[in-house]
Amino acid sequence: GISLLDYDEFFYLPNLIREVVIHPSQPIIYALNEKKDILEINYKTGKIRQLTMNLVPETIYFYNNELYVALLKGPRGPYGQVQNQQGAIAIINTSNFTLTDQFDIQIDPFDIVADDKAIYVSSASDDTGSIRGYSRETLLETSKVLYIDNQSYIEMHPSLDRLYAVDTTVSPRDVETHFIVDGKIKRGYDSP
Repeated sequence: GISLLDYDEFFYLPNLIREVVIHPSQPIIYALNEKKDILEINYKTGKIRQLTMNLVPETIYFYNNELYVALLKGPRGPYGQVQNQQGAIAIINTSNFTLTDQFDIQIDPFDIVADDKAIYVSSASDDTGSIRGYSRETLLETSKVLYIDNQSYIEMHPSLDRLYAVDTTVSPRDVETHFIVDGKIKRGYDSP
């Protein structure tokens, strides 16, 4: 198992942890395990809360007391036609650790970030590669940037006016900047 150290005390988790996000102001770690679980681990008290999803969680992102989770629906292929891609996004209220929303998307998700107006997801295996924006209010796709390398990690700038995409399939690594305007993603520029 995995152990967490807090004031010379250990506690163990029964399953392998794949990804973690740390709460910015509370002693909490959110984690995905090797099953379909999302864990909330309080590393001061040792208390663990667990949500089991109906799909496999791929990645998580914490923003504004919500946890955004990209969910897989099928096997991943290198260059699948976008009409054959599918995935989902779950939104978890971290105050009571309950599922607020879950909705389907038409891409195989790889990474996820969010702001007040939208949720942004990079593709894992669609035919052009993309980052797509989904309205936080309506949960519908409202914007996209195409021709992004599949399996790109995305990270939101602290000012929430742009995000960065870092590819994983090309060497040397490439970084792209894309702008966020009123909850919609706009093509930016590539690293030299």
